[in-house]
Amino acid sequence: MSLFNPNIDFYDSFYDKAKYLMAWRLSLVISIVLFVLSVVVFVGFTNIVPTIIVFSIFLISVFAFVYLKITQNFIAVFWMYVITGTIGIHTGLNTVLDIPHYGDFLWIIAILLLAFITLGEKIGITFAIIHFLAIAFFYYYTVNKHLEVIQPRTISDNISDIIDNALSFFVIIYLVKQKINLNEYTENQLLKVNSSLKQKNKENSFLLKEIHHRVKNNLQIIISLLRLQKEELTEEQSKKSFDGAVNRIMTMSLIHKKLYQTKELSTISIKAYIEELVQEIVASISTSKLTTNIKTNAESIGLNTIVPFGLLINELISNSIKHAFSNKDEWIIDVNINKINESEFELIYKDNGEWKEPQTTSKQFGLGLIETLTDQLEGTMNRVGSSYNFTLKNLDI
Repeated sequence: MSLFNPNIDFYDSFYDKAKYLMAWRLSLVISIVLFVLSVVVFVGFTNIVPTIIVFSIFLISVFAFVYLKITQNFIAVFWMYVITGTIGIHTGLNTVLDIPHYGDFLWIIAILLLAFITLGEKIGITFAIIHFLAIAFFYYYTVNKHLEVIQPRTISDNISDIIDNALSFFVIIYLVKQKINLNEYTENQLLKVNSSLKQKNKENSFLLKEIHHRVKNNLQIIISLLRLQKEELTEEQSKKSFDGAVNRIMTMSLIHKKLYQTKELSTISIKAYIEELVQEIVASISTSKLTTNIKTNAESIGLNTIVPFGLLINELISNSIKHAFSNKDEWIIDVNINKINESEFELIYKDNGEWKEPQTTSKQFGLGLIETLTDQLEGTMNRVGSSYNFTLKNLDI
């Protein structure tokens, strides 16, 4: 870091960094140059007013520099320069009549540039109107008196004018350069944002098509499940089987509901999904006995995996309710999902019930579906009663 390039890491925004540097460098340069100019004016002018004006602005620039260093409030510094510069220029135009004021009009341009760039369009327009009215006042009331008493320039006068004009040129060029840099940065940022939005739109369009494709596939799964179960149904079993079919449809419906609720259309939160799935199942059987304990170290799961996985969880819970809790006042289900590696995870499912094997093969549809879903997830299963240990594959990897 150098005196002309201070540390600006305390700002995150590029614009804040640029404006802080602008205020710092202007304060530094104006302080140094106005000190030299104050000496030249003091030595070369018999009229004390120019010396007072220049030295006053020098003191303000020093104060602004120290204030900026302590507070980092560059907006207040810009206000100081715009206000004091405006007052100083027009005070000099109307009180110091024996010198030409060519440089003052360059300073008016510099002040207006500073106001527009740093304080905004409304403030810039306001000060433009103020300067226009003040210049009109100068031409209407003061310029003739000024022409009557203007004196030939000495060498020291010319030196002070050169220094003054050089400083005003520096400020104007520096402000224009900074404005160009800000505009270029803004354009680059817009190009990046537009590029990112186009890419995001492509991804969303692809995902939307993918979701429609999955909805079609899920409906086909529902049709297949209903057809399979239809073959095993008797008239007495129809109602219970219909309830099971409704739960399976609800299981897949929840997937699409979760997709609409999340910003990321390609994944679903595992824990949130299972919790809501359990709530829906409990609501369908109207019981307050069931307590579920869900633990997982995997945050989300992809769309290829969630459909068979959700159906698997649904079948496990449904089987526990049908076959394990008949003699229990409190129903407890534990679901643990542990990520083994990037492509595999473990599902440990157990309840506190006592499993009763179905009397006829017609009631084995749920168990058969669990095995089918395990195969679909390219996994293995170890079962004891209604307690299961699965090793399953993440199909989205």
